[in-house]
Amino acid sequence: VISCPPLKIDKGSFVEMLQRSAGEWPADAGDRSMVVGRGTIEVQRVRERREAPRRPEENATRSAAPLDRSGFLSQWEERSRRYEVAQHKPLFVSPTALKERDTALPERFEQKLPSVGETDPLLIGTLAHGFLEELDFSTRPETFEEELASYVKRQPDRLLGPDPAGILQELRQIFQIFFRSSVFAELASATILGREIPLLIPSGGQVMEGVIDLLYERDGSLYIADYKTDRTVPEDWARVSGPYRRQGEIYSLAVRQSLQREIKAFKLIFLRAGKAIELEIDAPQGELFLL
Repeated sequence: VISCPPLKIDKGSFVEMLQRSAGEWPADAGDRSMVVGRGTIEVQRVRERREAPRRPEENATRSAAPLDRSGFLSQWEERSRRYEVAQHKPLFVSPTALKERDTALPERFEQKLPSVGETDPLLIGTLAHGFLEELDFSTRPETFEEELASYVKRQPDRLLGPDPAGILQELRQIFQIFFRSSVFAELASATILGREIPLLIPSGGQVMEGVIDLLYERDGSLYIADYKTDRTVPEDWARVSGPYRRQGEIYSLAVRQSLQREIKAFKLIFLRAGKAIELEIDAPQGELFLL
């Protein structure tokens, strides 16, 4: 559609070039087809008055039905509500963060700030995970102390702090129990499929991120394991299953959709006790984003 005033056509404009190509256009010419080069243009002339539209009559304005803005207002109220929720909702969330949020008060089995003379539990947990990540589970239990000492020695001084000997001693106490446990014997006989596996999954408008400590296969079944260095007693173990069950569901969802295989169980391995709790979980349905 080309529109232009009839009295003035700018030189060099598209309409002016079109007019030159089509030749003279009689003022009284009506609708018609005209040949331009190898093509044909259908022309329909529309005449309109060059006047500004007049205001409607006062009576007509008053008789117009009032606009219903309720739907529009409610839509924007809902948008504002969702915006406020999104503003206070972090983009990334982790299973650990969800566990802490769902737990109203700290439980006895949760790690706390160290007392005077104690090592930092977070540091001990980090070092224990790092050691297990690179450990060959076929290692004989009697040789682990040499490997543990070599591992700690490779860590930067800023990480170990002023008491590396104390840290090594606590790690040694943890793994002395673990290496002589039936849990370690099970891992030594299993096929290790992955360690410290990062994952990202969409979850409720957020991105769920986490790290699976251990994925292994034994007797044809898949297991997910999560290491814990908490100071626990057997009386606490039953209560542990609740807060960590959601973590197991998320991890199982990622593994299930990545490998297209079912998960036999999610296990919490308490290194200090050399014991494991096996949680039977049903992975929720969802869409895998990345693993």
